Amino acid sequence: MEIYINETLRSDIKIMSEGSLDQDSSHTTSSSITVEMPIKSTPVLECDAVRMVENDKTVFAGTVMKATQATFDNINLSFRQYTLDLSNNADLIATVQTNLQFPSGANISQLLFGNHPRANYYSSNLPEFYGILEVRVEPEGITIGTVDDFTFASLEEPANLWGMLVIDCLDSLAGIANAWWEITNDKVFNMRSAQTRTAAPANLDSGSDIFNVSVSRDALTLYSAVRVVGGQSKYTNMPTFNLKSNNGNPDEWINWERTSETILTSSLPLYSVQTVFQGNIPSQSTPSSSIPYQVNVGFKGIHDDDPNYKALMEYGGNTIEMKSRYKLIDLSQYKFPPYQIMIFNAN
Repeated sequence: MEIYINETLRSDIKIMSEGSLDQDSSHTTSSSITVEMPIKSTPVLECDAVRMVENDKTVFAGTVMKATQATFDNINLSFRQYTLDLSNNADLIATVQTNLQFPSGANISQLLFGNHPRANYYSSNLPEFYGILEVRVEPEGITIGTVDDFTFASLEEPANLWGMLVIDCLDSLAGIANAWWEITNDKVFNMRSAQTRTAAPANLDSGSDIFNVSVSRDALTLYSAVRVVGGQSKYTNMPTFNLKSNNGNPDEWINWERTSETILTSSLPLYSVQTVFQGNIPSQSTPSSSIPYQVNVGFKGIHDDDPNYKALMEYGGNTIEMKSRYKLIDLSQYKFPPYQIMIFNAN
């Protein structure tokens, strides 16, 4: 393996047999290696750029965060040994501050790329503004690679990001968008949906060069999401929409309103909703595959990825929101009867 320090090949540096390579859920990678070099060689210093190449492929690139020299008592050596703590290229923006403002209504893609005429995510309803990538990431010598469409999440109010580090800002946006981001060994920025993530960055099989792998388990990062509900809601003992009273009729809705094609809004706080039925109730059918007949309602943050739930709500909130790809039937287009929306076991 060849080592480049500040893009200069250092054939005098030899890697010792042991080292580590750690990668966390956000694709931030760190490494710790021990190297040996002749006593007359220029030592490796903190903040040096390091790149490791094997068979013309860069296997790691980053920055030396700490260099610790090993000491040997009463021995006249002709070499030095250093333990190097390395971080990957994400640290290129670790100290860069965002220092940008964004208007209400701007989506995540616009926060990343800006809002400019003739750009992919341009909106004439918003003023023109710069994005994080073009003014804070690219000037650090980083190329923009694959960035998924994140227009589904928008700011409810203006955002003032003065004093916020870019790396923290990207972590926050990725968390909201259920995504991950990285800066590769070749200094390419990618931000992808979590659904595109492979199970592991490397294969461990009989053909791999990785050996002496140990597996450990712990409960230090495990947690259980437990929801405890107490008290009595205002909906208790209040009849909800059902066939017997025929109050699927939107003209008789007292506490509910269809506020968009994906959202039902209640005038009272919600603590649980079991099921929403919609469409032609007698025939149990709907006019479109995107309008499911039976909609089980789960909780945001718990049932987001559970296919058994097609809509989500928040404890104490007042909305039921359909998941992506699903819609609520429009009763102004499909008239009652026979089309209805009925909500069961709302508390």
